[in-house]
Amino acid sequence: MRSGALTLINTNFTNNTAAGGSGGSGGYYGDGSDGSGLGGGLFILQGLTTVSSVGSPTFSGNSATDDDGTETNNDDFFGNISIVPANVTLAVSSVGVLENGTTNLVYTFTRTGPTTNALTVNYSITGTADATDYTGATPGTGKTITFAAGSATATLTIDPTADTTIEANETVALTLTTGTGYVIGTTAAVTGTITNDDFPTLSINDITVVEGKDASAFLTVSLSEPINQTVSVNYTITAINATAGSDYTTTSGTLTLAPNSTFVTISIPILNDDINESLEAFTVALSNPVNAKLSSNTNDSIGEVNISDTWYSGLTSTLPNGVENLTLIGVNAINGTGNSGNNILTGNSASNTLNGSTGVDTLIGGFGNDIYQVDSTTDIITENAGEGIDTIQSSVTYTIASLANIENLTLTGSSFINGAGNSANNILTGNSANNTLDGSTGVDTLIGGFGNDIYQVDSTTDIITENAGEGIDTIQSSVTYTIASLVNIENLTLTGSSVINGTGNAANNSLTGNTANNTLNGSDGNDTLNGGAGNDTLIGGNGNDYADYYSSTASVTVNLAMGTANDGLGGTDTLSQIENVQGSNTAGDNLTGDANNNTFYGYGSNDTLNGGDGNDTLIGGTGNDSLIGGNGTDTAYYYLVTGAVTANLATGIASDGEGGTDTLSQIENIQGSNTAGDNLTGNTGVNVLYGYGGADILTGGGGNDLLSLGSDTFKDTVNYASGDGVDTVYNFVRGVGGDILKFTSIAAIDVQVSGTSTLFKVGDGISGNTGFGTGALLLTTSATTGFVAADVNVNLLGATFAFS
Repeated sequence: MRSGALTLINTNFTNNTAAGGSGGSGGYYGDGSDGSGLGGGLFILQGLTTVSSVGSPTFSGNSATDDDGTETNNDDFFGNISIVPANVTLAVSSVGVLENGTTNLVYTFTRTGPTTNALTVNYSITGTADATDYTGATPGTGKTITFAAGSATATLTIDPTADTTIEANETVALTLTTGTGYVIGTTAAVTGTITNDDFPTLSINDITVVEGKDASAFLTVSLSEPINQTVSVNYTITAINATAGSDYTTTSGTLTLAPNSTFVTISIPILNDDINESLEAFTVALSNPVNAKLSSNTNDSIGEVNISDTWYSGLTSTLPNGVENLTLIGVNAINGTGNSGNNILTGNSASNTLNGSTGVDTLIGGFGNDIYQVDSTTDIITENAGEGIDTIQSSVTYTIASLANIENLTLTGSSFINGAGNSANNILTGNSANNTLDGSTGVDTLIGGFGNDIYQVDSTTDIITENAGEGIDTIQSSVTYTIASLVNIENLTLTGSSVINGTGNAANNSLTGNTANNTLNGSDGNDTLNGGAGNDTLIGGNGNDYADYYSSTASVTVNLAMGTANDGLGGTDTLSQIENVQGSNTAGDNLTGDANNNTFYGYGSNDTLNGGDGNDTLIGGTGNDSLIGGNGTDTAYYYLVTGAVTANLATGIASDGEGGTDTLSQIENIQGSNTAGDNLTGNTGVNVLYGYGGADILTGGGGNDLLSLGSDTFKDTVNYASGDGVDTVYNFVRGVGGDILKFTSIAAIDVQVSGTSTLFKVGDGISGNTGFGTGALLLTTSATTGFVAADVNVNLLGATFAFS
């Protein structure tokens, strides 16, 4: 009998007897029907032929003597009879497969032991994959698989379902669970992996950088979706028309995106120059991605870098140094300013202000009511038709004649500059200085502002705007024009060669004709009318008016009494309500007055000035002039000369202070130089002598004269002789160093205090006219302080007497 365990295979047992089978040294029961026992328990493998009434009897007293399977005695078994189940194991082939389904996960169930009968084994499916990720089974518990009779293996095929979802790798885990007729040989879960083959897509953007503004080009490499794996990709740079080393610094390398990252940045240095160039470009290409893929559209994996000299901005911007151009984008009203370079500034569709700053700039406004600020006539303005009402603001003289689509021009700054319009209806606005505004054709509005401005008009529909106190302004008109309603315009000049007329307003106007026959009407005010060439009609109107022939190059002959004039230019003028005449500056004139108080200017050369009736003022100017006062109280006027004037009304001769010798006739008064010391002598009539500036000598002569010394620091001398009239001295400066009263042939001097006045009386000693005698009073000083009768001493009749 055997002393070890006996394993019976394919043996039927009835009432603890074994029939058939064979034994072996491996511990199996030996000979057929031999009932020899076993010293241990009897083990019957699960799955054998039916075992009936297998209990747990106890056998004793039996023994096995060898292991050769031959047992001759019929001893009973001793020990326990036990049933041994099948051993089931589990494995998976291709531990990882792609989810595209070309390869499947095959799970193999293997049983160890008899395979005669079918065997059903329990298992469960878990893992991160779900029913949408594969076919062949579904996740969950209570799953079964059956071994076919005679088969030692059973298989389960998991077929991955292809999709386009970018996801993590997914697992399918099978775990054996307990059941009948087997034991679990593989206790741990057996896991297969469905490897994701839908990688996120890498892409790279295009970018435009502004040379001089952007130090680097920053390109973003983007991942279409995050992934829980590290992604890497290579990049290289290839030039299109940019030059490495001049336009950019080339580079290459590998980019890495950490798990769950979606982008990484490449920085490529951009190099600046001072050349205004067209667009330059290079590309950055991606290659060899890991855990990601490149788009089937190659444009997505190649980024293009455009190097521009233009900055595109949606905000009000000023170009930094080194950037040539600025383009405004968007729809907001924003502005752009250039730098010291030659810039191109481009507006957007709104109203923009473009200021090129210094340099030769190109300004392109586009749509909207744009303002162009320029500082040079070399700046280039581009404005198309229908793109708004646009204005140029210029700090230099500017014309928009060739800019047909510019409507308005405004002069800026404080320099004397001018502006000209075009054929459109323009608005021209001056600055604070003297400007000339020419609207050209069209119905223009001209606004001069401060300064002495000139408005050039070609139509009475042109609108002039000039406020009070904004200078002495002139309209130059090529059509008949009146400034009657333009109360703040002082002057009107007719231009061209057409027969046109001009009318002034209530101010003191200067009206000037053209080369044709003009009628100039000064209207109210003290006006100056210059007809120019042609047969002109000059109507002074109310006020004290001048006919002006100063610019005539030949002799002028004027007779106000007759109302005619030879203008020195070949024309014959008709004069009406003219009181004064200015003769030629270069030729000798013959000017004759009327019954009014006339003022005549001879200016250059030898002139004959005849005042006629009235109280006239005659100004000979340079040259040897003949000044004839005529009836009335007339004045020879030398106030403006710079040299000393010597004039003697008694002899009728005057040295005019400018090298000429004048002849004076019927002249009562003299006005000397304002700056030099004059020697003025009256005649026997009543004279008024004005010394003005300088050390003057005034001698009234006979007649009751008025002598004005001038309020200055020079020592003036008044000569008074016996027999002179009662003279009055004005602007006398008393005291040491003051003015001098010089008396000749005076026999008696008396001083009398009368109230607040001191009376200083001189007499010639003639009987009845000594001291305070009954004779005529020859000289009186009134309102003189600091001089009383007690101041008269025995030396009073000496050579010099001074007030103190």
